[in-house]
Amino acid sequence: MEVLVDRGVGIDVHKKSVTVCVMTTDGRKAVQTLERFSTFHRGLMEMRDALAQMGVTHVAMDAAWLARLLRHGLLRASFIPAPPIRDLRDLTRMRRKTIEMSARVENRVQKVLEACGIKIGSVVSDLFGATGRAILHELAAHRTGPAALAELAKGKLKGKKPELLLSLEGAFSLHDATLLKHQLDLHAQLDERRAKIQKQLVTMSEPYAGWISRLDEIPGINWDAAIEILGEIGHERSARAERV
Repeated sequence: MEVLVDRGVGIDVHKKSVTVCVMTTDGRKAVQTLERFSTFHRGLMEMRDALAQMGVTHVAMDAAWLARLLRHGLLRASFIPAPPIRDLRDLTRMRRKTIEMSARVENRVQKVLEACGIKIGSVVSDLFGATGRAILHELAAHRTGPAALAELAKGKLKGKKPELLLSLEGAFSLHDATLLKHQLDLHAQLDERRAKIQKQLVTMSEPYAGWISRLDEIPGINWDAAIEILGEIGHERSARAERV
């Protein structure tokens, strides 16, 4: 099989060590060199310097086998975004995690209410909308009168007060209120964290405003989706990233 990469390295990563297999050609014979480095920062810097000294130009993961595949051109190059895009990607992924965590908290809130016989979710489609939040905060303070809670209805839900009143009749104890309060506090913290991340994303994405704007014109893609796409694939279509 034709050798396309004369000097390649395969890397097998473990928790405490990294095994490096450098494979080169000596005449018609493949020469293999194995070395092991620590995964501490100093060890990784020593590995980087060693690879640079050996003139390695291509890297693959999983040591000897991958080094062999790499030399014959059977591995695709890795996509490594430029540092600003990597930073952006870290934040978009963190924002996505906070959204997922908020959804889990909302499900736990629903379970607390359901366990007490409070079926507000059957009437209020968005439990964390204006009406839902107002009622939840009253319940968390252990103010449980169904009639008073139903009066907190806003917008179209004002026309559903009879159903809302029925859904709020349940056995909601002080302990339940405490559990609900903890969940609401956690939800508020996640909202605050997400708002801070969003503010950072707005600042970091300014150099790519034109690219994001063009993506935003596509039906079904808003600003949030556009910036996630930017973080995952970068913004340059040709040599859009460093490749190793």
